[in-house]
Amino acid sequence: MDDAKIVKFSNEQVRPYCEKMRNMYYEFKSLAVYYSEELSGIIPDDSGDMLEDGRPEVPQLSGADLRAFVQEASKFITAMEETGVLTAIQKPCVRHLQAK
Repeated sequence: MDDAKIVKFSNEQVRPYCEKMRNMYYEFKSLAVYYSEELSGIIPDDSGDMLEDGRPEVPQLSGADLRAFVQEASKFITAMEETGVLTAIQKPCVRHLQAK
């Protein structure tokens, strides 16, 4: 395939989005380990117990909000680990995985 529109689509959309998805997958894996090892026992599952981060201008988060995010990140990890998904995401990637 040498159609300029297809090449542009591949280079400007498919490859960059695959790299973002791959990076997000590994970042979420790291987040899940950190949460499991360090935070799962201390973050309350309570929508009334609000995070006090000294930033009144941003939406306030509860322990339940934090746990809900981790749960959704876990769903993303599970979806990425389904047969063939990581292969389909990783093949178009041309940049090395960015370590954080």
